[in-house]
Amino acid sequence: MAILKNRCVPYALAAVVAVIGLSGCAKNDSSALVASAKAYMTKSDYSAASIQLKSALQTTPDNAEARFLLGKSLLEIGDPAGAETEIRKSLDLKYPADEAMPSLARSMLAQGKYDKVISEMGNRRPESSQVRSELGTSVAIAYLAIGDTKNARASIDAALAGLPADARGLTVKAQIAATANNIAEASQFIGAALARLPTDTDALLVRAQLGMAGQAIASVYQQH
Repeated sequence: MAILKNRCVPYALAAVVAVIGLSGCAKNDSSALVASAKAYMTKSDYSAASIQLKSALQTTPDNAEARFLLGKSLLEIGDPAGAETEIRKSLDLKYPADEAMPSLARSMLAQGKYDKVISEMGNRRPESSQVRSELGTSVAIAYLAIGDTKNARASIDAALAGLPADARGLTVKAQIAATANNIAEASQFIGAALARLPTDTDALLVRAQLGMAGQAIASVYQQH
């Protein structure tokens, strides 16, 4: 019997090695899937990226980067609730907050969680001017959405102080000016936004709205 036991030792060792090898392969596969997802994201193919990231998370569910990237991808394909869930999971896994917060704010804005954006992001002061601008602009949008133009103006002014040519911030500045019926000033801001980013859909939409508002005002003057 002792001889039989000794003969089993090589087989037991082989089984352990095989398990370790499979574990290593799983990690390697996960890394390859995340790399593939990043490549898809550079091509704006977020649906394909999300598939790769979900596959990666099946083998390494505690991969903070994969969670964050999945959240970003879900936000781009129109699933802000799913995006918020994944981004919050990435934060729980210690993903850098300054990198994650702008996308988290956008996911909440897309769900109409304006008060939550203000309470969670309003007092944050990230080191990066880009991140400060992103968060400040999201907070301004949230204030504007609930009709608080005073705080919206203060937030967007602070956001643009560090990044004055930011197209998203300039678009919000235009919207705030428009709420005060200052169409000329709003048009200047939206023109600056489109000069910076000519294909920005939000800026193009605001420009169209300003054009209609201008026509309506002109029509009123003509009638009088």
